Amino acid sequence: MPDSDPPPPVSGLDETIAALDATVDAGGLRLDGASRVEPSLASADTAERRALEALTELAKQRGGPPVEMGETLGEGGMGVVRLAVQPEMGRTVAVKTAREGAALSRSATLSMLHEAWITGALEHPNIVPVYTVSVDPEGRPVIVMKRVEGTPWSELLGDPDAVRARFEAEDAVEWHLRTLLRVCDALEYAHARGVVHRDVKPSNVMVGRFGEVYLMDWGIAVALEDDGTGRFPLAADALQLAGTPGYMAPEMLGGAWARPPTPQTDVYLLGATLYHVLVGRPPHQGTTLSAVVQATVVSEPSLPEGAPPDLADLVRAAMRRRPADRVPDVAAFARAIEQHLRRRGAARLVDEAEARRRRLEACLADAPDRGDVYDLLGACRFGFQQALAAWPGHARAREGLDAVHLAVARFELDRGDAAAAAALLQSVTQPPAELARAVEHALAEARAQQDRLQALERALDPASGRSAINWYLLVPILAGVLGPIVEMYLDARPGGGATHARNIGRMATLLVITTGATWWLHRRGVQSFHARGLAAAGVGVFTALLLISLLGARFGIDPTRTQALYLPVGFVAVGLFAFLARAALWPALLAWMAALVAVAYDSRLLLPAVAWCNLALGVNIWFLGRRYAVESRARR
Repeated sequence: MPDSDPPPPVSGLDETIAALDATVDAGGLRLDGASRVEPSLASADTAERRALEALTELAKQRGGPPVEMGETLGEGGMGVVRLAVQPEMGRTVAVKTAREGAALSRSATLSMLHEAWITGALEHPNIVPVYTVSVDPEGRPVIVMKRVEGTPWSELLGDPDAVRARFEAEDAVEWHLRTLLRVCDALEYAHARGVVHRDVKPSNVMVGRFGEVYLMDWGIAVALEDDGTGRFPLAADALQLAGTPGYMAPEMLGGAWARPPTPQTDVYLLGATLYHVLVGRPPHQGTTLSAVVQATVVSEPSLPEGAPPDLADLVRAAMRRRPADRVPDVAAFARAIEQHLRRRGAARLVDEAEARRRRLEACLADAPDRGDVYDLLGACRFGFQQALAAWPGHARAREGLDAVHLAVARFELDRGDAAAAAALLQSVTQPPAELARAVEHALAEARAQQDRLQALERALDPASGRSAINWYLLVPILAGVLGPIVEMYLDARPGGGATHARNIGRMATLLVITTGATWWLHRRGVQSFHARGLAAAGVGVFTALLLISLLGARFGIDPTRTQALYLPVGFVAVGLFAFLARAALWPALLAWMAALVAVAYDSRLLLPAVAWCNLALGVNIWFLGRRYAVESRARR
């Protein structure tokens, strides 16, 4: 039947049921997914006969199967599986042979060999390897394969405690889904090699001692293409009833629904297996064969409300009646499972992060240590961010991440750290307007306070504006040094000598120079206390010296005696500045004291002493500025 044709109507099953009754022993057929219906085989065709004859001839040449039989592992309808040893390899294997006394027809022999030939052609980690195929002297098949020590998956599905204990699985459902993914791996490989399994179900999956997963029982598998060897039954010929009631797809029923199996047939069986994982039973239920067939044809599985919605949708999409309407292939089915697992892991991460979030909120309510707050914040952020990485659209993860950032932002705002609060708000999707305004206002206040602190720091930094201060000092100090030298030159000329006019003029000139230098310093923006102190001291000293000169002229004091007052006034001014500014001006003070002593000993040394004191003061201040600059750089 072409794939584009609509399926037959659900009603009118009598003909199909009658055909089934003629094909199988319905009375002995279990309807719980434990019994498989084998297709009846016509007589072998020419290619199959050639394959069987070649195998028989090879067995005669070898002298029988190369194994030493041991105990029986299990028995089926026509076959038995025994433990055996391969002497040449020294390894234990499993050997499938016909039961003792069973009379096998050529078709029955081929039925057993088909599974071995197909499985042997599929070399995959999730498919049991077949080592060799032979026949015994009576012409019965001998299939040597890897011995698998494990448990049928169907048993583990009903025992979550065993799954947790044996495989250390915290989430039993997740473990089963990952087992299903390994089955998908085996099927995807088989489909790539042109083979359809047709009997995927939990009881045909073996789980080894160490968690290995094997898709077993390829007895009714078919090939999509003929390789000409006769070893593989073809899908085009597989139109009879075959498979396990409870799981099989509608096209496997034969009769009116028959169509060649395709990879979408196995996709259907994967959906039925996923249904079993979620619900604990096969999807097609019924107490009679007619009821099971009816459920198969309808193919509308009903899942409980507690089933994950995405997996329930996947089951329905995989088990649609028409193959063309199903999930496109095994890879797409596996991707849907993997996406669910990522989301399942994300949900678990969110639950763990929410528990940490509650601890964080309790910590914030109890006058916490800032380090404890950020330890908990880091743990919360990690959990929520990992969940979002696995599931970008996870609403709870995004809401939780925003909530912890907002909580700690309020904590920082209450502590007065507006910058930290603003940084945390940048990670919030949509911060509350009120909180954003409060943080912005606090940031503005913090910036203003920072500006004030920086201005105060500049004012307190003696190295601030050092270059400008050096130029400021250069002019008055040079004038203070050169002025007395000029005075000495004038005094040495005939008729020379100190006069009130010269004293007043020199002090007025120095005051004007110092005042101009102070105005220039202010225009340069130098606002440190050190600079202000220097400027005030300079202007104050020369103002005092000008007043002394004016008073000396007013009261007729000898000009030389008036000049003698310049030294003690300067000494007092330098001493007060050193005391108030806490500057290390002791070298200049020592120079001034030495000058006072020298002038007291010989008054003629007055002008050289004044020049010496001004020079010493300038050098002292210059070196002091260099020291402040070095200390300022070290603090930065």
